[in-house]
Amino acid sequence: EPVYTIRQEIVAVPDLKKGSSTVSVKALLENKSFAPQTVELLSEVIGKNGKNVGKRKRMITIPANTVVSETFDYTLTKKQTELWDIDHPNLYVSKISLSDGDKLLNAYSDRFGIRKVEIQGNRFLLNGKILRLAGYNWVADDRTSGNILPEWRYKEDIDRMKQAGANMARLS
Repeated sequence: EPVYTIRQEIVAVPDLKKGSSTVSVKALLENKSFAPQTVELLSEVIGKNGKNVGKRKRMITIPANTVVSETFDYTLTKKQTELWDIDHPNLYVSKISLSDGDKLLNAYSDRFGIRKVEIQGNRFLLNGKILRLAGYNWVADDRTSGNILPEWRYKEDIDRMKQAGANMARLS
């Protein structure tokens, strides 16, 4: 379709004291046709187990041969906010859909986590807690499959690194 989503820019900011968070979704949309197009834009934020935690809809007109941006702001309650951390990488999905009546023109989605990263002096904080970074320079290599590893090998290597106290890895 000549009208579609180029990308999303998602900014998720937790309020560590209240336990809530704010999510801003900026959708960049393009109309490659030679006429203005009026479409229905739907933004959804989907949490754990596919539960919708935010939904906004609006009609927009995109001028011919133009890129526009539309921003949607959400406030998630403490109950809806699940922070991303090393051992619990909770992810949300931001989905943008463009429709013309009953016809779906385009659907676009990205995954994101809600977390706060800070540097205080020589301390690294994740979600307000000091995190000591320890990790490996991990090179994917196996004597039988080379650098194309089966899924079980990735899991085995990552589990071993975590057992040794690693919480990060540099992949090559």
